[in-house]
Amino acid sequence: MSNLVSNLCRRLQFTPAQKSVLMCLADRADDAGVAWPSIPGICEWTCLSRTAAIQAIKWLESSKYVKVEREVGRNNRVTINLAMVEAEDQCATRTGTADVPVRQTHPHQCATRTTPVRQTHPTRAADAPDTSEDINKTSKKTRASKPRDLMSEFQELLQGVDVQVLNDWQALRKQKRAPITETVLRDIGRQAGSAGMTMNDALTMACARGWQGFRADWVTGKAPGRGPSRHTGFDRIDYTAGIGPNGEVL
Repeated sequence: MSNLVSNLCRRLQFTPAQKSVLMCLADRADDAGVAWPSIPGICEWTCLSRTAAIQAIKWLESSKYVKVEREVGRNNRVTINLAMVEAEDQCATRTGTADVPVRQTHPHQCATRTTPVRQTHPTRAADAPDTSEDINKTSKKTRASKPRDLMSEFQELLQGVDVQVLNDWQALRKQKRAPITETVLRDIGRQAGSAGMTMNDALTMACARGWQGFRADWVTGKAPGRGPSRHTGFDRIDYTAGIGPNGEVL
């Protein structure tokens, strides 16, 4: 940062965008007026959009206030024309008595502008309603996105369940857009009991396998409500004597 360059550029009369970009370059320059700014850095410093910042740099370059040396793979080298800036500053310096107005030998084009100047960031009018949000207030969206405390809400049904396991399963249900209700938890508890597992073990297995729910037959392989198959018992039949033509055991 060079105070000398910043002081020289401070009195020049440009449009707000052009002046703010020039002051940004002066703020980042050394005493020789050389800087290596980036476009994102200029936009952050000036609150201008990328397009407005680039247009302001092009105007300063075409007006010979700066010289831009473009390099591939690194920031451009920008040199402020200190001789031109100092000459402009001296033209605007008061040379007479205190009550004599400043004579500008290089009036800017905006002095004769008849159309209103477009403001990049217009300020709120005095009678306009304040639409800004208090940063100390929590928005409805933030409150809605806060995860539910299932352990406190369903304390009786979730006894013995690890908090981390419950949080992982809750995130899995949220990803699949499946709500968690008391009915869902009671059904998982019954299925876990049928499989000889605890609620914590059932939810752990559900998280590991990407299940949004749990069923006992997924673990035991037995469908609920079915009796023994009529094809069971083959291991207890002696087939050494052979089978008759009608399929009977000899």
